[in-house]
Amino acid sequence: GHSTVGTLSSATYNTALGIGAMDAITQGDYNVAVGYNSATTLTTGVNNTLVGALSGDALTSGQENVVVGYAALSSEDGHGKNVAVGAYTLNALNAGADAYNVAVGYQAGYAVSIGINNTIIGGTAGDALTEGNQNVLIGRNAGGALTTGGQNTAVGFEALLTEDTGYTATAIGFRALKLQDGGNTYNTAVGHEAGSAITTGARNTIIGGNAGDALTTGVDSVAVGHNALGALTI
Repeated sequence: GHSTVGTLSSATYNTALGIGAMDAITQGDYNVAVGYNSATTLTTGVNNTLVGALSGDALTSGQENVVVGYAALSSEDGHGKNVAVGAYTLNALNAGADAYNVAVGYQAGYAVSIGINNTIIGGTAGDALTEGNQNVLIGRNAGGALTTGGQNTAVGFEALLTEDTGYTATAIGFRALKLQDGGNTYNTAVGHEAGSAITTGARNTIIGGNAGDALTTGVDSVAVGHNALGALTI
């Protein structure tokens, strides 16, 4: 259960269930904490919903976080506007500002520390991302190697799997741009394994199933249609 020490007159409309849940609250209102040590350090934060053992367990004054899962959002203390759903999601986040990150799935966004404005959905999607901003990563292991890269869009199983620090790639489809690791490439690949062999190629537009799937280091190519440029290896 939840216990407070002479604080109920200053902290109102809170709900806590579980050993150590929200047991430090002093002035925060409209919080929900469910699970062992959920929100255990929360003092003045408001409008947080935290469900799961150790969920939001470093929060003190953070506001308007939605957290569901074991050890999700476990490092953030003073800020909010995050959504973390799944065990260990956004586990390392402590951005020093309202981050507006959304992470859904087991260990999604696990290592994000100061990255902001990321949307990460899928088991282990974006789990190496630390400081990258404005990424959209959807699918199991999508953007799985990204660390500081930003403004990338990867949608699909293992899409943009290898890129670590690059920006501005768009990969949509199963393993699209899977091997890209070329920095700020401005590559766009849409389709099943589209551009899946590109490593350092840049400014390519590839649309279609298996389109450009043999392209590696080429630049400024345009391929539209199933297997278009499928034999090109420059």
